[in-house]
Amino acid sequence: MAEKSSPPLPLDQVAQGSKNQHPRLKMQELDYRLFDADNHFYETEESFARHLDPNLKERSVSWCEIDGVRRILVGKKLLDFVPNDSFDPVAKPGALDEWFRGKNSEGKPMMEYYMDMEPLPAAYVDRDVRLELLDEQEIESTFMFPTTAAGLEDALEDDIEALTGSFSAFNRWLDEDWGLNYKDRIFATPAITLADRDWAIAELNWALSRDARTIFIRPNPVKQPTGYRSLADPYYDPFWKLVNDTGITVSFHQADTVYQSHTEYWIPKTVSSGLKFGENPMGAVMHLRAATGAISETLSALICGGLFTRFPNLRVASVENHADWVPSCLHRLNVAYGQMPWTFSEDPAETFRRHIWIAPFQGEDFSALASLIGVDRVLFASDFPHPEGVAVPLSLLDDVESFSSDDVRRIMRDNCKGLSQRRPI
Repeated sequence: MAEKSSPPLPLDQVAQGSKNQHPRLKMQELDYRLFDADNHFYETEESFARHLDPNLKERSVSWCEIDGVRRILVGKKLLDFVPNDSFDPVAKPGALDEWFRGKNSEGKPMMEYYMDMEPLPAAYVDRDVRLELLDEQEIESTFMFPTTAAGLEDALEDDIEALTGSFSAFNRWLDEDWGLNYKDRIFATPAITLADRDWAIAELNWALSRDARTIFIRPNPVKQPTGYRSLADPYYDPFWKLVNDTGITVSFHQADTVYQSHTEYWIPKTVSSGLKFGENPMGAVMHLRAATGAISETLSALICGGLFTRFPNLRVASVENHADWVPSCLHRLNVAYGQMPWTFSEDPAETFRRHIWIAPFQGEDFSALASLIGVDRVLFASDFPHPEGVAVPLSLLDDVESFSSDDVRRIMRDNCKGLSQRRPI
């Protein structure tokens, strides 16, 4: 028999690293609270089951028990995402912060850091308790992204009916338990796939009716029965027209994509899937490459495909995809522009700066990014409470200490707040 999950930790027992302890708040004497572009919740067994069409049960998400641990099956195959799909216990916020900065002063395997765990805090599964934690963290509002659902589309891309049915079920649970707009503070992000264009339009209309402020789309070409298709293919224009006309922000958050499979060209899948990338140096290289390659090529496809020319009201945010890829992306776009200027309506770098917002990882060069795309396009994103994020969201003030107080406010609050406000035409 499996051990019963313990009740979620009350707020006063959440790991101390997750509370507001950062001294720069006093030093900065901020007269405003922050807007975090990247918070996460942890899914429960209800997340995909509550509203799932019973006819899809065997093809969608289900649960099983392996060696006393609750695990997720997708289409009867193990979703190799994390060691414990119930997230109880769960890795502490920031447990992998130094690892993802490229620092391992203790010389330990990644999983030893990851296994620094705690019982599941209530704030990670309960929106009202989360609001209390946001208050302690001096966060006014946040975009709230999924965890497990980020791996679902890749797992179901060959069964479009099961994929869209699973996302529909998940999104309705999401609205009930978190709220697509909860008290103008928590903006949960419904998951959208363009694998079925008509479904995507209907699902977006539903999300808009629930006052969604941003949607989550994975940075990846669209898998179709006949192959892959660019997100900017004119076939999808009816969907993008709805996004454009209603002025909702599209968030491309890191997810499992086709780029993960590239790792298998270099090392066996048995040592690269899930969190195993942390056991092999080439796995670590390719993990980073998968994230940066997916977002760089996705955004390039939108620009080269003329999407922003056809729909000039689109706003796109890149979240948890790093930012060190931006210079090379702009360079490649510039080369293509020089080679085929007639295919662009303007310098693609200008298109990028007008339509795209970027959330850097902690430790990346915020100043260099701002010099490329403008400070009004840089977002503060903590990735809390994920282990690869920061334990204390306010600690990211260290990354913007070279900016003026007005620019700090833009990055830490105003830029994302603007994205949370629909801009219909």
